[in-house]
Amino acid sequence: MGKFAANFRWRYRSAIIRRVVRAEASERRVPVLNSSAPFFVVDDLQTSLDFYRAKLGFDVIYTGGGDGQGTDFFGILRRDGVMLMLKSITSEMHPQPNPA
Repeated sequence: MGKFAANFRWRYRSAIIRRVVRAEASERRVPVLNSSAPFFVVDDLQTSLDFYRAKLGFDVIYTGGGDGQGTDFFGILRRDGVMLMLKSITSEMHPQPNPA
């Protein structure tokens, strides 16, 4: 094998190794997200809980906020790796999207 071929092989192998090492290093720096827990403001807590439970298969794991002096206004649902938090607000005020 000539000097040129040996040099080419060495450079080719070195380039591949650098790419693999760079790819592995960049993969380690990016955190993995396994779940999500969004918070939604809703008009009616019980109607929303019923929808997520009956139609989408979520389990209600917590309701509260009423402190025994009214209906609950906060709930947490869970399904697989996803958790949803729902909060109802007064009937005079409806949920609004965030301004752009």
